[in-house]
Amino acid sequence: MKCIIDTCVITDLTKKSVNAGLLAWYKQQKEDDLFISVISLAEISKGIELLAQGKKRKGLQQWFENMIHAFEDRIIPVEREVAILGGKIEANMKIKGFNFSLSDCLIAAAAVQTGMKVVTRNQKDFEKLGCDVLNPWDKNP
Repeated sequence: MKCIIDTCVITDLTKKSVNAGLLAWYKQQKEDDLFISVISLAEISKGIELLAQGKKRKGLQQWFENMIHAFEDRIIPVEREVAILGGKIEANMKIKGFNFSLSDCLIAAAAVQTGMKVVTRNQKDFEKLGCDVLNPWDKNP
């Protein structure tokens, strides 16, 4: 099953104590089935840049470069159709009284355009955005 892994999946997998359900799910996946959005790259880059200079930041920068290389052929760009759909999704959510980030709307649009599930802890949000969602945090290994 090809899927887009949300930023929270990527960052949680770097923690010392990873959720058992997430880790079990991840270990069962084929590498070629896991994709990330360029939006996740922007979110992670922002988080690293906001850290003070030091060992942690340097380590995360190296991890980030390695992660980009590992996903090199599986990074989903924001092309015209995804950008337009993402804007429509965000506008429709605002009309309905929901306030979603453009980042989440663009990831949702990429999932809709590619027909992929979004793997995320934010299940309810992405379901509202019109995505098929998998939440491995809810799974027992």
